[in-house]
Amino acid sequence: MKKKYIIPIFIPNSGCRYRCIYCNQTSQTGVLKYSISSIEAVIKYYLKIKKEWDEIAFYGGTFCGLDFDVQSELLKIAGKYLENGSINGIRFSTSPELIDESNASFYRKSRVTTIEIGVQSMDNEILAFSGRKHSSYDVFKASEIVKKNNITLGIQLMTGLPLETDEKLAETIKSIVKIKPDFIRIYPVLVFKNTALFQMYKNGVYIPDSLEEAVIKCMGITDICLREKIDIIRIGVQLSDLDGFVSGPYHPSFGFIVHSRLFRAKLEKSIQKLYGKNRKKDFILNLNKRDFPLFYGFKGENKEYFKRNYPKIEIEPLINNNIKKNSFFIDYEKV
Repeated sequence: MKKKYIIPIFIPNSGCRYRCIYCNQTSQTGVLKYSISSIEAVIKYYLKIKKEWDEIAFYGGTFCGLDFDVQSELLKIAGKYLENGSINGIRFSTSPELIDESNASFYRKSRVTTIEIGVQSMDNEILAFSGRKHSSYDVFKASEIVKKNNITLGIQLMTGLPLETDEKLAETIKSIVKIKPDFIRIYPVLVFKNTALFQMYKNGVYIPDSLEEAVIKCMGITDICLREKIDIIRIGVQLSDLDGFVSGPYHPSFGFIVHSRLFRAKLEKSIQKLYGKNRKKDFILNLNKRDFPLFYGFKGENKEYFKRNYPKIEIEPLINNNIKKNSFFIDYEKV
């Protein structure tokens, strides 16, 4: 998916009819509340930076849970900038049980181009424990309705939720592959103050994933999505303020670590297949310019990994833009 330039409008917990055990939108977005005037100010600020944007997006709340008059007003504001050519579309996030044929038709007519569904998991036991009021059935139904109305479908997934097992996570990914969304976001669970999950953490009932555990889980999901041609637009939570963050696998470069580790794993598999571990060999690694950082890894960790674990093998990276992104080609003879 081509990178989209988005004007983000945060409406923290607006329209939410319940509070999930992990959610503290104020800490996650850095926004206390919103108003119509603040929305207009944000849009004008971004338009000073760049005259044309792909979408205005409403994040941090449950858009379909807002009063209909409020939804209409927000869409009218965004529509004004759509009409003057400043943006090309409108995006929002919502919970799946609130999407139906009627409001989906309204969103299509209001020129909404993208709907992101907060799925989190496809395991009903995990959903109920997490305070979600929807089931896996609601996700399938909402996804079908969104796609039928020719609106781009995004799915938001979480890893490390309470009651999660490797088997349950694997089944969730299988279900998402069946849905075939246009894109996905992957968020490892973090613990924030003023949440039910924080109390569980303090009482020793919940232990968040370590950074390494979260990276490994997200590597597996990313690998499947790449094979299934499901675009991944974000891996890891982006925090504007660490004040409310307590524990969990947060890293400002989490997504890059996942992608670079996955690249390393695929390259290592090829090396093992071609040369083994101890056979001395030099070779040229042809890769796309955009994948060059993936070879080196976060702070050069991948390059150091190969030096440490394959001391007899010399890898010489070479930019070759005939190679597709997320792939590589090995020249057996050094040139």
